[in-house]
Amino acid sequence: MNFMKEQRAARAASWRRCQPLLWAGVLGLVFLLGLNSMPAAAVGTPNLHAGSPSPASYPAPLQVLEGLPASATVEQVAAMDAALFKPLVSGKRYAVSAASPLWLRMTLAPGGVVDGAGWLLEFPTVIVDRYEFFQRDANSTWRMAVAGDFVAHVQWPVDSLRPRFPLPEPSADAQEIFVRVVHRLPVNLSPVLVSTAEASRRDVVQMLWVGLQLGVIITLALFCAQMALAYRDRTYAWYAGYLVFTVMATLCYTGVAQRYLWPHATTFASHAIVLSVMGALAFNLQFTRSIFGGLQGRNFHRMARALVALCLVYMTASPFVEQYDRMVPMFHVITLSVFAFTITCAWRAWRRGVAFGGYWLLVYVPYLVSVALALAESSGLISAPWLPNETPVAAALVEVVVMMLCINAWSRLRHADTVREQAAKEHDPLTGFLNRKTFRERAARIWHAAPELGRDLAIIYVTVEPAEPDGLNTVEAEELLARSVRLVRTITRDFDTVGRLGRNMLGIVMEGVTPGEALTARLSRLVALGLMRDADDPTSMALRFTVAVGSRRSEAGDFASLDAALQALMVDDGNTYRAIRFMRPPGVGGDSIPVRRFGSVPGQLQ
Repeated sequence: MNFMKEQRAARAASWRRCQPLLWAGVLGLVFLLGLNSMPAAAVGTPNLHAGSPSPASYPAPLQVLEGLPASATVEQVAAMDAALFKPLVSGKRYAVSAASPLWLRMTLAPGGVVDGAGWLLEFPTVIVDRYEFFQRDANSTWRMAVAGDFVAHVQWPVDSLRPRFPLPEPSADAQEIFVRVVHRLPVNLSPVLVSTAEASRRDVVQMLWVGLQLGVIITLALFCAQMALAYRDRTYAWYAGYLVFTVMATLCYTGVAQRYLWPHATTFASHAIVLSVMGALAFNLQFTRSIFGGLQGRNFHRMARALVALCLVYMTASPFVEQYDRMVPMFHVITLSVFAFTITCAWRAWRRGVAFGGYWLLVYVPYLVSVALALAESSGLISAPWLPNETPVAAALVEVVVMMLCINAWSRLRHADTVREQAAKEHDPLTGFLNRKTFRERAARIWHAAPELGRDLAIIYVTVEPAEPDGLNTVEAEELLARSVRLVRTITRDFDTVGRLGRNMLGIVMEGVTPGEALTARLSRLVALGLMRDADDPTSMALRFTVAVGSRRSEAGDFASLDAALQALMVDDGNTYRAIRFMRPPGVGGDSIPVRRFGSVPGQLQ
């Protein structure tokens, strides 16, 4: 019961700590959406919809004509009665198919632009197969410019993120331009007239948005990859894959990918966004399984695997299907199923009191709803003129940042036991120092890296035994070793490596330390402290420390030979005892009293 209370208290504390961050992310998303939905300046981007103000030199609004066959030419359309064209309604869904494209018409008033500035006709919707722009040249011959998803970007008339067409030069007579929209799905058109300066500004702002998201997502993806390798946890790998496909979908949606990544591609530019969305959905499903799978039954995993399989099948088949409009219903079904599945899992986790389940639910719902609206509008399923084009970009940016905060907090809870188990495997339970295996591995690594770093180091072996040995059993030896821990800590630094090597032996690695008077004084202090009895404990006994010191100067071989030399140096010959014993470099003589000599180990001992 106490354990459960502690768990609930920890979750409540984590919830309170993350609440400000979560609400800041939600409010930031609302602010960004509100900022994007603000109307643009009328001078910079005059709207060409019926009833809206037009530039002074271009009073005629854009008009639309539906129902013409695909074989209709621009000459035939230009010869038709102008009364057949109806004013273009902003946000209206116009039925467009391969057999019946949509025709747009605009009449430019005589005289052209008063201030002489250049103007472009812009279509904010990138996900349209083909825009065909018709205008007459000086010889009254119709000239065509093309742009769209099924057109290589190098063939666009204007090098920009969105399809843009330059309007003709001012003329003394009225001029007519026509645009044929070729697509296999209903479209929502919101064309605007922009100056060249305004068009450049829009592209710069869009690139700033995309660059910000790209930098954040790549950073988080690398962080997830590092965490996946550190913890051997596939949850981070799934989320890293989701981040990569999310940023690819954003690049395709904004036109950045078509402009910079595959400017010569034709149909692939249209398929790329579908592949990216399906890949993101598949990785998101795997991430959801890894996060919430432990709370669900077998049906949960079966459904998740089935949805992942559907995503992969759609990814494989869609590039080879020319009539993609037949697969769009399947795309909608898969997308909505994945969104509903994800939200349901987050809701069930929140209901069961899973840590951060409420956060996932609060983040997923607005994000998935905004993405679903953007996908539905792009495919012509709904009309949402009030939805800014930057909504998916802003939503994805906020979602990945807030989700990573949740994942980081969730990771600490999930891997707390793993970290404790790993620490227990590497440390000795009696002393708290590293165990023999871990110490030898780290000491060997430090030993072999010292020459490359250009610094010396000292490796010290310490044995502890009572000053008056009468034969100790295992329990008594461990008691002495436990008492010696506090004394050993007085001579070590925070970053020194300390480990237990045996029943009553410790090892110390001191980097940047050279055997000399300073080290001798420090070790002498340890020996002296051991000989002092505890005045408050009448049962305490004096400890005798035996210290063996080796360094790079005394042993140039590998760590194994140093270890053997130090082990041999710790053995008394029965005639002479010295508490502190230094290995002498080979070939070095002196007047110091030798403690022990042996031929199998390089070096002379003093």
